[in-house]
Amino acid sequence: MGWDVERLWPDPAFDFENYRRMLGGPSGDAFDIVNLQENFKKLKRYLNVYHAQRSTTSGVLVAVLEAPAERLVETTWSQSPSAGLLFHTLAVCLVMAAAGAVIPELRLAGCAPLPPPDSELRACLARQGLTVRETGCLDRQYAVMTFFPYAGGCAVCHLRETCPKRRTPGEGAFPNDPR
Repeated sequence: MGWDVERLWPDPAFDFENYRRMLGGPSGDAFDIVNLQENFKKLKRYLNVYHAQRSTTSGVLVAVLEAPAERLVETTWSQSPSAGLLFHTLAVCLVMAAAGAVIPELRLAGCAPLPPPDSELRACLARQGLTVRETGCLDRQYAVMTFFPYAGGCAVCHLRETCPKRRTPGEGAFPNDPR
């Protein structure tokens, strides 16, 4: 059975506390909250969210920013590395917030485990203009692909052996991971 795709339209809200946490929590004076909210809205124009489904019980959620969003971040970074880091983190927060708006368990887990892509899923995503790399990750800088419905944390992740967020062998990357 092949994969069917449905476009979803979540409207993720900017979460300042989550943004600070992802950034590493610098002091409040480093932030211009109005500018952050405006840039979040600017990036949202490039957000695409898809639900690819093979059966009524097996599916994948993809939240991805289009290439123009990547160029916005790169341009900002070239003008000011510190502003570029803030914008980059905002883009990461946006795709995670979009995925979390559809799959609330992701907000609690703090991670979106990557499903192992098969050739049919690769073809399905290619029809949406997305390429799955050999690693299983998408070819976009700002993208989340995960199980939908939620299927668990590190134990089901395609990247579990090579995940850069793992601290030590056998240890889950996130404190809420039941691994």
